[in-house]
Amino acid sequence: MLQLINRFVDICLLRRGPQDLPTSTVLTGLCILAYFGLATGSEVILGKPERALTWGLAAIAIMLAVVYGLLAYRRVPSRFPQTTSALAGCGALYLMIYLPLSAALISEPGQASAMSSFLFLTWVVVFFWGFLIEGHIYRHALSISLPAGVLVSTLMFALVTVIYHGIFGAQG
Repeated sequence: MLQLINRFVDICLLRRGPQDLPTSTVLTGLCILAYFGLATGSEVILGKPERALTWGLAAIAIMLAVVYGLLAYRRVPSRFPQTTSALAGCGALYLMIYLPLSAALISEPGQASAMSSFLFLTWVVVFFWGFLIEGHIYRHALSISLPAGVLVSTLMFALVTVIYHGIFGAQG
């Protein structure tokens, strides 16, 4: 188990790719479940618990549909389990770092101190690190360059944001 967690950490540190994960529907399911739990938890942490279940399900559905579509377009649908495991598993690890930072920023809005500045800078670095992690996964899964993978990640973020606001309205 620890060896598997280390593989996810290595993917987050850009040392390994999704191809280094086992092709396992059980692993894919567990990663999706972990990601779902953290995605729903993020809505609770951000003060929107009434949206948690809807958004968790929507986030998973979007990820699965887009990943399958991209892999099918590139004619490598066999990479779906490993790519999904990597995105969901690394996404869960990422959210374990990102969500506490977001919660800390929300709990002290507008306070201008050295600590809040450091916290905000850390949050920005972690936010963009997420694009790099996903871009790295897409690079390996789609056999594209890292900049192209980061572009796919950025476009995914934009798509998810548009869908989120479509579901929950402008005040989302």
